[in-house]
Amino acid sequence: LEIAATLGNRGQLSLPLPLIRLTLLDRWGEALGSRVLRPDEYFAGDPRRRLAPGSEISAALSVQAPPSELYGYRLDVCRRLAANSLRCDTQR
Repeated sequence: LEIAATLGNRGQLSLPLPLIRLTLLDRWGEALGSRVLRPDEYFAGDPRRRLAPGSEISAALSVQAPPSELYGYRLDVCRRLAANSLRCDTQR
């Protein structure tokens, strides 16, 4: 499964590239599985780059998906709060 997405910064401050949680969904909207991708897994440029206010980057996500059960996906933009803790916001 290949997914192209655009990430933008609408804020006033420069931000680090986020983590992206990709959740694969069945036809009832239930999760089949999910994975968190680091910037170096979805961005072809320097993953340490900061996203300036008003700017955008292109993200390319590639995952192995179960073709017979997959009906959709959800992307969540995440940031690390602590070593083992994430805060994710659903983007629709």
